[in-house]
Amino acid sequence: MALLRQVPDDLLPPAFFRQEKQASEEAFSVRRIIWLVLSRPEKLTDEQSQELAQVCALSAPVATAFTLSQDFVKMLRDKQVQGLPSWLQRAQASTVRELRQFAQGRKPGPRGCGSGAQ
Repeated sequence: MALLRQVPDDLLPPAFFRQEKQASEEAFSVRRIIWLVLSRPEKLTDEQSQELAQVCALSAPVATAFTLSQDFVKMLRDKQVQGLPSWLQRAQASTVRELRQFAQGRKPGPRGCGSGAQ
């Protein structure tokens, strides 16, 4: 690929052209999305809130992951442990495999986080 960067554009097939991204087509940075999701919603600017709304509009699983993630972080910040069983049920019922797996491993019991075992 490094050699192709030295070839004049008119000699390359169209698939190799570097196309400039328009503002509406910019890719979202995963690091930035995670930062926005973990931020306190009341501290986000209008632009940041709009960015999150655009990310959530990409797909239903993305919106589900966003909502459940924010709810989980809020539960941790507010130390609302009594909300964990409800959150785990919602996560297990979600279409997001990673959330279901996370919730499955956090069930109260001998190996889950609710057992008091260290």
